[in-house]
Parts: sequence; C-alpha cells; structure tokens
Amino acid sequence: MARTARFRTRVIFRGPGRLRIGEQAVLGDRDAGMPGAAIYLCAREPGAAIEIGAHSRVANGVEMMARERIEIGEWALIGAGARILDSDFHGIAPEQRESAGRSAAVRIGRGAWIGMGAMLLKGVGIGEGAVVGAGAVVHRDVAAGAVAAGNPAKVLAVYAQA
Repeated sequence: MARTARFRTRVIFRGPGRLRIGEQAVLGDRDAGMPGAAIYLCAREPGAAIEIGAHSRVANGVEMMARERIEIGEWALIGAGARILDSDFHGIAPEQRESAGRSAAVRIGRGAWIGMGAMLLKGVGIGEGAVVGAGAVVHRDVAAGAVAAGNPAKVLAVYAQA
C-alpha cells in the first residue's frame, strides 16, 4: 500500500488474496454520496487481487469482490455505492448453486469514471476515459472514450479523447 494513499472512510479488506493501492489514491469522501458508508474490498481466493491505481478515487459504500482480479487504472473515479464483481460466485441452475460459478477479471482503464450505484460484472473491460452512468449494469466491454448507461448498459456516445 502506498504511503501517500488516503482513507476518508472505513475500509474493510477481507480474504486471503492481495490488495494494492497506488500513490495518492483516495478511498472515501466525507462530502460524497453515502456519507460514512464503509468501502468493502474482498479478494476471496489466495490468488485473487484487487489493484487500485495511483491518483484514483473510490467513493463511500463501494464494494469490490474478486475471485481472480479487479484492476482499476490510474486517475479513475468510482462513484458511491458502485459494485464490481469478477465472478458469479455460484452456478446459475439450482443444481449448480453449490459450485464456484464462472469468473473473469475486471479491468477499468486510466481516467475512467464509474457512476454512483453502477454494477460491473465479471469479465468487463472499461476503456481509458470511458464513462459509465449512475445505476448502469455493465455486462459487456465499454470502449475507450465511450459513455454507457442503462440496464443493461448501452453505449450512448463516444467522444474524442484529448
């Protein structure tokens, strides 16, 4: 964990996996949505990892649960109450619910912005500078510079990156 990372709310880390927080990352914000809500980070397997890039900001009430890997690029913004899951955590059919389910890494690119209450599901890649709207449920990749919103999330616009 970087010495310059700042914690402005309670952060709960669970599981046998690993957590990496980059330089000047900020977790929590006294004046943001869900004031006082803890950030919950869980790397559920020994080989699982959650990585938060330098200068990124993770707001109150965010939950990240990984069986493989969740990677957040530098300068990313994660809105209050967002959920990022890299696994189903169990099978879908009733007879499969005791199984581990499917998992696939989630990657959020540099400078991406994930809106309040959004949910990112297993295997999703969010491109550099992309924006995911509040409350969106993302089950497919969002390209760099794209704006996606809705349930399921759909690309609404693409802007040129500077």
